[in-house]
Amino acid sequence: MSKFFPPYTSLQLAFSLWISFLVVSTLGAQTGPARPNSPTQQPVSVQVRTAEVERVSDQLSYAARIEPRGVFGRRAPNAGVVESVQFRVGQAVREGDTVLSIRRDQPGREFLPVPVQSRHSGVIADMQVVAGQEVREGDELYTVADTGAFIARLLISDKDIDALRVGMPVQARDPSSGATYPARIDRLGLIPDYRTGLFTVELNLRPASGLIVGRFLRFEFDVRPTDGVLVPYDALTRRGERSFVFVVQEAEVRLREVQTAGEYAGRVLVSSGLSEGEEFVVSSDRRLTDGRSVRVDR
Repeated sequence: MSKFFPPYTSLQLAFSLWISFLVVSTLGAQTGPARPNSPTQQPVSVQVRTAEVERVSDQLSYAARIEPRGVFGRRAPNAGVVESVQFRVGQAVREGDTVLSIRRDQPGREFLPVPVQSRHSGVIADMQVVAGQEVREGDELYTVADTGAFIARLLISDKDIDALRVGMPVQARDPSSGATYPARIDRLGLIPDYRTGLFTVELNLRPASGLIVGRFLRFEFDVRPTDGVLVPYDALTRRGERSFVFVVQEAEVRLREVQTAGEYAGRVLVSSGLSEGEEFVVSSDRRLTDGRSVRVDR
């Protein structure tokens, strides 16, 4: 041993160093090395849409063949022989046009041919006499179909008749060509056919290129209009019977419950819970949760 340190002093020094080592080791185990901070949660990229109030309606669809506005027969004003016929079936005729003439045939007397004029504008639908044919007074001569307008008679279900009104606009569509024509309701049957339970509804169409008597058309009615915000079906979050949307508020999303009122062409009508002008999420690149930070892709 060194002469400068007595034995007990050396023992004390060794003990002190051992205690210091234990203390330092214990503190190191408790605190550990400095850990880097957890990475900040990255915002979710979203696409949004601004809520707009729109008017939507239910659509009814019925079909029928169109008919002339009226069909009018003409009878012989006197007996005689048909001298000439100026029109054929299918030809257009105007009110006042001479369709045919009848020569009176009485022995010993001569009369000028009597012109038989059309009382209606339209199309010759049927010609029942030919030149040289003898007719008696009152015999049927021809028929004129009034094509100044067309009508269609629809048979409407009792569950739909209450939604229709006289004067209501209707769109007529030709299924074969896709052409559309405006129409309107002229008459509503008040009493149904008790065998079928269907009501007769008469529609009026104006003449147009492509419209002919007998053409098959489909008639579409917009009924029961209502206002609300339309949301794509995929933008809704369903939880049981409840529906929610994610609304963007100051770079975050909030899960908001909404009330729905039917579907219209792949979109859902929101009747309450989402106000006009608010932005709601329609798609995102990751799963969203309430309060999540987002980045709007515009």
